[in-house]
Amino acid sequence: MVNKKQKLQEQIARLQNEIEELQLEREESKKNVLHFMEEAESARQALQKTQHVLDELTHIQGQNDERRVIIAGLAVKLCALPPDHVDRLLSDQKDEQVDRLTTQLNEAVDQAASLQVERDNLCKELDQQRQEHEATRRALQVEQDRAEVLEKRWEDSESGLEQAESRVQSLEREVERWREKSYGVSSPTTTTLAAAVVNDDSAKLQELEDRYRSRFADLEIKLNAGEKDRAALQEKHDQLEAELTEYQTFHDQQKELEQARIRENHINGINKTLREELRKSQQNQDDVINMQYLKNVILKFLERKQTRTNANWNKGMGKAKETAGNMFGNERMEAEGQSQNAGGQAEGAAAKAQDYLSGMATQMKAKVTGAMDTLSGNQTGQAQSKAEEMKGAAKKKWNE
Repeated sequence: MVNKKQKLQEQIARLQNEIEELQLEREESKKNVLHFMEEAESARQALQKTQHVLDELTHIQGQNDERRVIIAGLAVKLCALPPDHVDRLLSDQKDEQVDRLTTQLNEAVDQAASLQVERDNLCKELDQQRQEHEATRRALQVEQDRAEVLEKRWEDSESGLEQAESRVQSLEREVERWREKSYGVSSPTTTTLAAAVVNDDSAKLQELEDRYRSRFADLEIKLNAGEKDRAALQEKHDQLEAELTEYQTFHDQQKELEQARIRENHINGINKTLREELRKSQQNQDDVINMQYLKNVILKFLERKQTRTNANWNKGMGKAKETAGNMFGNERMEAEGQSQNAGGQAEGAAAKAQDYLSGMATQMKAKVTGAMDTLSGNQTGQAQSKAEEMKGAAKKKWNE
């Protein structure tokens, strides 16, 4: 009996030590959760700043779209005017239009340069936020694992306490049976003394049981609070992923702005060609064919899509016209061939740049998607993202 009681006391002491260790670990976990919540708040503020820059860039892009619509409308109205009226109008307003287009082009170049600087800065911020996001995710996983370990140990301790209570009850029943066998029919004094001893032991055991139940209740409350903290941290993690997706959308819009800058450079080259055609048209005002050709050039400029097929066709036809004009001594045909050849080269360069940027966009989008699939553990998505990334890299390499 003494040995059994001693073992029971040792087991209770071991349970006390485990409970104290669990309390210390729980306090440390709570401090880590508070630290990660502060980091998540700083990341949210940085993403709000990025969203503000995105709104400004979207406003600038809208202004550029309005300008292109106005230019297209003016070109259509120009084609609808009679040839002599167009000659007089172009002769009077040529210098003013050239100055205005030059000013707009310079403004577009300045905006493109500033957008490039902002893009580089935002890319650096994106890399930094990705690193912070990855560190936060790993720390969150560690805290989740620790919380699961704490919960498992708490369940084991509770099970141990239940077993200890069961053993105490078994010992009480065994003591009672031993007393009945040893004393048989006891005297009133002996019975009273035995009852007092049993009551004293039962009171001590009950007090010990109440104390441990109180400690386990406190531990359960703290564990529930930890679960709430973990849920809040998980919500912050999901919010950061959503904001990262919004930032990727902004990154794609930034690439579209770069493509718009390339198209503006191409428009500048076309404007030079148009000014040259206007100069030739003024020298030969009696030739109605030149005015019709100018109309066709403007309409083709407004309707043509920048593809490599059109570029190769224009370069081939331009070279053929230039050669034929040189052979037959037709200066006008030779000039048209040179102009068409130059336009084809510009279209080819623009199409090549557009394909290069498209490949780069595909590669960057696949990298971000792959990173998000890695965080979520989506292996199928990771394989698809890797294939898209290789496809974008090959397309970019082909158009370098």
